[in-house]
Amino acid sequence: FLFMVYLHGQCLYNKSFNINSCCNNICFNTMKAFYCIGLTSTFILAIVYWPLFYGGQTDPDFLILQILQHTITPIIFFIEYFINLNQLKYKYTLWVFLFAISYSLLHVIWWAVDATSENGDFYIYSAIDFNEDPTTAAIILGVICVSAPISYLILCAADICIMRHLDDEKIDTRPVKDDDDDNDEDKSKSNVNERSALMDV
Repeated sequence: FLFMVYLHGQCLYNKSFNINSCCNNICFNTMKAFYCIGLTSTFILAIVYWPLFYGGQTDPDFLILQILQHTITPIIFFIEYFINLNQLKYKYTLWVFLFAISYSLLHVIWWAVDATSENGDFYIYSAIDFNEDPTTAAIILGVICVSAPISYLILCAADICIMRHLDDEKIDTRPVKDDDDDNDEDKSKSNVNERSALMDV
């Protein structure tokens, strides 16, 4: 949020604003990193939380909180992502992969130092409990490290497909084509190529 406010202020009040300057570039890429990590984490957690981590607890307050965190929030996140069609690059997969490794290391360190949660549990999620079942916990963390970059690439591919579909619809629905329409079609195809170029590896 602070990075966003800073860049917004730079755009408004700095006439010589340059996104490629060192400070601005760091802020912009940090925002992108957090966005990519948040998007991918939400995508994965929305799929695996209920079958793996929920545990069948029926306390109303707990259940409402989990529905908000692991159902409503992901839906809002995905709606925002697919409406805005934010440009994500394939090279950002590295950030997601590093986050997945860091998250897995957190669980290992938590177990190694015998840390406990506020409820006195020796785990963060009950499904990842090295004290109870270290093999299953290790497999889950391994799957997380593999599935995180794959999930991010799936979201990138969906983004590209939607943009190309929308651009194709703009071209195909023109009832009459004249010289101006041909120019518009060339521009639209150029936009598709430019957007695809942004998804460089």
